Amino acid sequence: WSWTIPTVVLIILSFPPLFGHEIVMLFVGLAYPIAVGIGISCAGAILGEAACFVVFKYFFTSYVDKKIAQSVRWAATARISQEAGFRGVLIIRYSIVPPHLANPLFSCTGMPFWLYMSTVILSLPKTIIFVILSSPDLQNSTGAKVGKYAAITVLVIITSMHHTPQIDINCQF
Repeated sequence: WSWTIPTVVLIILSFPPLFGHEIVMLFVGLAYPIAVGIGISCAGAILGEAACFVVFKYFFTSYVDKKIAQSVRWAATARISQEAGFRGVLIIRYSIVPPHLANPLFSCTGMPFWLYMSTVILSLPKTIIFVILSSPDLQNSTGAKVGKYAAITVLVIITSMHHTPQIDINCQF
């Protein structure tokens, strides 16, 4: 049952303004065998992101709408998530922006839950990489080195995908 503690911590850290997913995943990689560590990090990420989406959608939509009206950054990210759809959200999830900070925007701007969860699942390599990089089981094996380079390559390719939606700059937020 020791796996439940880091899973619950990851779920709790999915809610803004909290942060530290990466640190917890590094510890998970050090403390558990690689397969168990990947399972813990995936379960914590998926359950935490789903919980954050549902909580913000049903309890904090008015707060997020107020933030969108006050901040150009929030408004721009909200507009991208609305207009770019799946591909834009996937790129945001792979970008340097912490996903749990963008989740309130995704949930409160009308994004369907299934679409959001599909981007969460497709962005799991960004989550798994921290477990793999910290796992002592794989430090010196050739397969681990190839896997690390492959994961980093996938992250770079997806992050560097450019999709610029046509945004009406004269619109009112």
